[in-house]
Amino acid sequence: MNPKKDNLAEVIQLYDPARLPIRIKKRIDLNKWRRMILQKKQNGR
Repeated sequence: MNPKKDNLAEVIQLYDPARLPIRIKKRIDLNKWRRMILQKKQNGR
């Protein structure tokens, strides 16, 4: 129902889930996702 969650799931799938523990992986992916959003906002100015 939440499109942001769906997009985040797609982004997470791009990384190999077997390499990192889930908690660490989620934190890293969320940070990457936030950076992508910030960059899009800056580019959109």
